Amino acid sequence: MRHAVEALATAQRAVSLAAIATTSKAIDPTGRGISTSAILGNPAARTYYEQHRRWNGTRPARRTPRPEPQGAARPRISAHRDVARARQRYRRWTKGLLIERLLAVERAYAEQEDRWLRVNDELLAWQLRAAAAPPPRVIVRADSTDIGGPHHGDESPVAHHGD
Repeated sequence: MRHAVEALATAQRAVSLAAIATTSKAIDPTGRGISTSAILGNPAARTYYEQHRRWNGTRPARRTPRPEPQGAARPRISAHRDVARARQRYRRWTKGLLIERLLAVERAYAEQEDRWLRVNDELLAWQLRAAAAPPPRVIVRADSTDIGGPHHGDESPVAHHGD
């Protein structure tokens, strides 16, 4: 590996893991060279590589999603949401945030199921009470026009027989 790094430095080429692997294959008489994972796995080789590489920066910090408030009422999910966008958003979340979201959704689902069961129990109780109750009494009331004498078309043949 040292010979590959020295060859890259004398050729004024960038010292990178891929360049070391390629150059070591070219230099090695058997043509095997050294793999990038072997460089990273061997502490001495890794240290030597890190001393000679050009890139010394760190990776840009990953944007972490803003955590949802702990006291959030219920997760708001629309049936017509963009699933691909939601999947992309969840992939950016940390494992801890995903666990909290899953627990919140499970809690909301359990509450919804309890509510549904309660409403159906009440409905069944109402239906059983309605089926067991005696039929309502029919109250017949006289119409105000029936009070008094007969009306046209309602004459009784007996009432006018003596005229």
